[in-house]
Amino acid sequence: MKILHIFKRAAPDYCGGIETVIDSLAQGQAALGHDVEVIATTEQLANQISFNGYTVTMAKQLLSIGRNPFSAGFLMEVIRKARRSDVVHVHFPYPFADLCVLLSGCDAPIVVTYHSDIVHQKWLRFLYWPLMRLFFRRAGRLVATSPNYLATSPVLDTFREKVDVVPLGMPDQNPPDRLKPLRTVRRRDVPLEQPYFLFVGEFRYYKGLHVLVKAACDVSAHIVMIGSGPLEREVKGQAEKLGLRNISFLGRLSHEEKLRYYDKAFAVVFPSHLRSEAFGVTLIEGAMFGLPLISCEIGTGTSFVNIDNETGLVCPPDDPAALASCMNRLVAEPDLAEVFGKQARKRFEALFTAGKMIAGYNAVYAALLAN
Repeated sequence: MKILHIFKRAAPDYCGGIETVIDSLAQGQAALGHDVEVIATTEQLANQISFNGYTVTMAKQLLSIGRNPFSAGFLMEVIRKARRSDVVHVHFPYPFADLCVLLSGCDAPIVVTYHSDIVHQKWLRFLYWPLMRLFFRRAGRLVATSPNYLATSPVLDTFREKVDVVPLGMPDQNPPDRLKPLRTVRRRDVPLEQPYFLFVGEFRYYKGLHVLVKAACDVSAHIVMIGSGPLEREVKGQAEKLGLRNISFLGRLSHEEKLRYYDKAFAVVFPSHLRSEAFGVTLIEGAMFGLPLISCEIGTGTSFVNIDNETGLVCPPDDPAALASCMNRLVAEPDLAEVFGKQARKRFEALFTAGKMIAGYNAVYAALLAN
């Protein structure tokens, strides 16, 4: 089967949560013998490479409006390759991709993974609504990443009759003896010998990092933050202004190094406070390593991954005191933290492996092709 994945960015050029999931899905499908290609845009030179067993085609971005890259090369690639594919798999939200697929006139079944509502760019949501309705009517199936998101998204509710649920997943990269030793020469300020909370993610408006920094004032444990993004300078400035010495900012790390920090962590803290955070791949990674999880109740997939008082703790969003209380409770009750971590690992094995995700999408594809 020839499968075409379409999104605005792709690994290895960019490795955010959605890009990591697309890589896991494409890699697993290719391992099953399918001919898999990912089309995305890049701010660098256009290129095509073989990556993890599948093909990645990067079209040169011409401009970006509202975090939506536009590219003539992308349009041409989609038109040419969608017509030759057995399944066209679009990862939402990326309005330009929807337009490109509609213009391609392809006859292949279209599957849309609905990663998130459009929350922040309200003007874009208003302008995009007619195109989105047209595209979703053309799509064979829409796929929500959790039952929680299906239950709370007004858009998915509008198209409920054609929605399936397939949770996100990733390859099991634990136990950590598969990993090379961590190189910490330039990061000696991180007390790896002490228990620490770990945050991994982009420094963006919906991640609740201002809440985490405020909470750190009342938490004695160390906090390690991996990632970068538009709010990086602001968050660092906030920590410096508060005189905090229990936060280490490591910037963007390689995948291998990032996993080693999971291996050494005491728990994962994930303070996202807006529903732009639709799932939380960081929570899956933490569960994979058997870590207790702390997240906020925002009505999305974060509370599907992390079950309160089972795999960790769930607190109200945008509440530094509540977040600090959860962190302090895990520190004060290490036996409870260990139980949460074991339960998180069991939940990962049951629901969030790459194999489970790939099997779910194979079933969606098969049903569409049979019809």
